[in-house]
Amino acid sequence: MSETSEGAGVLIVEGVSLLDRAFNSVAVTSFATRAGEPVNAVHGFLTVLLDAIDARSPTRVVVVLPECDDAGAGQVTGLPAELNAQLPVIRNILTALGITIVEADAAAAGDVVASLTVRETGPGVRIRVLGADARLAQLVTDEINLLRSNGPGSALVELGPARIRERYGVTPERHADLVALCGDPALQLPSVPGVGAKTAARWLREFGDLDAILARVDDIAGRGGASLRAHLDTVRANRERSALTTVDLPAEHQRPPRASRGEIDEIFTDLGLPQLHSRILDGLPDTSGDDGQITELRDAAGWLTEHGYSRRVGVAAEFGPHGDLTAIAVAVHNTAGYLDLATATETDRASVAAWLANPDTRKALHDAKPAIRALRRHGWALHGVDADTALAAYLLAPGDGSCRLGDLAARYLPHRSAEAGAALENSLLGAHRPPAETLVAAARHVAELGDVLDAELARTGMLQLYRTVELALLPVLGDVEAIGVAVDRDKLQELRSDFTGTAARATTAAGELLGEPVNLGSAKQLQTTLFQTLEMPATRATRTGHSTDAAALKSLYDRTGHPFLRHVLDHREATKLRGVVDTLLKAIDSDGRIHTTLTQTVTATGRLSSINPNLQNIPVRSTAGRRIRESFTPATGFDTIMSADYSQIEMRIMAHLSGDPALIAAFESGEDLHRYVAAEAFAVAPADVTNEQRRRAKAISYGLAYGLTARGLAGQLGIGVNEARQHRAAYFHRFGGVRDYLQSVAEQARTTGYTETLLGRRRYLPDLSSANPTRADAAERAALNAPIQGSAADIIKLAMRDVAAALNRSDLRSRMILQIHDELLFEVAPGEHDQLARLLQTAMTTAITLSVPLDIDIRHGTTWAATAH
Repeated sequence: MSETSEGAGVLIVEGVSLLDRAFNSVAVTSFATRAGEPVNAVHGFLTVLLDAIDARSPTRVVVVLPECDDAGAGQVTGLPAELNAQLPVIRNILTALGITIVEADAAAAGDVVASLTVRETGPGVRIRVLGADARLAQLVTDEINLLRSNGPGSALVELGPARIRERYGVTPERHADLVALCGDPALQLPSVPGVGAKTAARWLREFGDLDAILARVDDIAGRGGASLRAHLDTVRANRERSALTTVDLPAEHQRPPRASRGEIDEIFTDLGLPQLHSRILDGLPDTSGDDGQITELRDAAGWLTEHGYSRRVGVAAEFGPHGDLTAIAVAVHNTAGYLDLATATETDRASVAAWLANPDTRKALHDAKPAIRALRRHGWALHGVDADTALAAYLLAPGDGSCRLGDLAARYLPHRSAEAGAALENSLLGAHRPPAETLVAAARHVAELGDVLDAELARTGMLQLYRTVELALLPVLGDVEAIGVAVDRDKLQELRSDFTGTAARATTAAGELLGEPVNLGSAKQLQTTLFQTLEMPATRATRTGHSTDAAALKSLYDRTGHPFLRHVLDHREATKLRGVVDTLLKAIDSDGRIHTTLTQTVTATGRLSSINPNLQNIPVRSTAGRRIRESFTPATGFDTIMSADYSQIEMRIMAHLSGDPALIAAFESGEDLHRYVAAEAFAVAPADVTNEQRRRAKAISYGLAYGLTARGLAGQLGIGVNEARQHRAAYFHRFGGVRDYLQSVAEQARTTGYTETLLGRRRYLPDLSSANPTRADAAERAALNAPIQGSAADIIKLAMRDVAAALNRSDLRSRMILQIHDELLFEVAPGEHDQLARLLQTAMTTAITLSVPLDIDIRHGTTWAATAH
């Protein structure tokens, strides 16, 4: 299973339909783990995917999977529980294989695939789309072909334009019209009675397209014509649902690095899928990417003295399956060295370790933070990193989605071939140990890319941001990740039992209400129960029936108050929270702490992301969510948890950027901001501001900062669109500087193609000039939001850097353990509370100078929940 350069193309997988087919085509009991958990969907889905990869050898694979619930527990609303349980396994394996995952609402998966084909299209790029959704046929062109499979082991069928015409009797662009006329059972689209595929195709060939048919419907004779005239509404509704459209894609489409052979082995240990395991291992690549001259570092001190103290050196390290350092390569433009730790002398190892730890030696790495953590496990330190090619590439193209070394070499080093870059990347990230030549090639690429990307950052004005914020944050994040967060395992297990019991009670109560057992985790059963048995009002239509997602059910409950829906919502919430707890329990390390990874290269706005597990997404406003946070406690030797949270940071940035005197005065007054703004916007005395007026003023303020439209504001406040427009107008009348600033941001972004934060971080928005109104509107909202949210991200990064430096200068034992957006979390040693609070007050409020004062809210307690702001 190798992604080679042969066939130079992209494979886009519509995974929603493939998952459904894989799950339903084989009995749940056919494939199971050692513990008896079903893995039939894992087997079927991955087998078909590997068949496609082996047959077509794509250079890039993108898989569209169903979108998880907000809790991040890997659960998807509406799927059978047995399939939901397999999704995290599939995601884990795809990530280990270096395959990009894009999540989408199940009903919009086809639209996301259509959008990906637009994004991936380029000169000489061949795209193949794998999926079971019939609508994908309409995407086929000379450059985009459709792959179909009848299941694991069956031969793949590739459909180009000619094969589509042969199979359906119409061209790909008319396929949606065909489906509108003859329906599609899989999509739950009814047919026009008496009108089959052959008749529909003949009409389309005769008249041209569906619009022409409908315009001349009276000219169509016979029973078919009469039936069509009687079912025009059905045809129009079918056409709306059968046509794929492009949608806005998020920027966070990172291509993950391949896992090692040991990591693959670990994933498959208990899955009970030996053939799939062997197939993946057998297909992982083992190629080299450079054939240049290599000097074995028999005298590491001599090489480093000659080359490593006067210039920047590219570094590439190799780690074994358990994170142990096995080899290291160093390179400058004309020479390179390689040290195999298994055969190196103690003197050479000591020389390399001292050089890596020296903050005055300049080093370039690709994605340095994992190396910092891995070297720490080896007992070595890494300082003096003044180039990280992954970070630099991310800053230059935050929405590009790929910061892989091979991709960057092909993009920025014209003398390097794309094939060499792909071979290099595959070898470095493959399961087999890369040869010395490949590790040296990586070091050479990094050394060369470091200089090229520095020049690009200087040209775009982001070099200072890169050096003083992103690079400076590397050791800080490495420390935070290494320290981790202490957690009470017993408390989490107790919570898991509670959530399991709540879900079970909800299921029992729902069954008693119906008079028969019911599976609340089955979307199909819910649809039947809600809309047939209980005859409730229909929710929005989806590809598989009426929606049973959380928003639809909550809206239905608000309208009907039906107790069955209360049980469904309780079951869903408990199941979701149990998933969160399960994720946390699995992440507890041997030291009793959870070590999340804080990534810098994911979000387009610059915010850090917490992954494996996501600790930024643990619920805080619900009682159940706070119970989960109560499980996070100080470790032995520490008294409390302290939280320092920037107060109203987005609004302060808005006041600074807009220069609006009224908004600046609001902060300078020291009064409650939202009450002050409400008094100004609604022309009443502050003492007369009602709670509802304050709520609306707050929603307007933050809505503007996040690019919210009048329609979006109306939905948030539960008011009419006209009333929302009136509120916005009143706000802008009083805070004209904000209005003028927002207008200028949008205009400048249309001119330059990007926005900038206070520190110069750019976000490129090519869709501002899109002819598609939906895409253009989304880009404009992003343009309004990016400078605010991006500046907030920059400021908290500055604060982390400055707080870490202040802690290092002090004699405090207290330590930083987590960042959650605008909040920093600390473990406080006995007797250090007041001193730490003063240190945070100084470091965080002086991280940057604005026209309004920065303010922080400091709270502490014996658990994370007790620090809630």
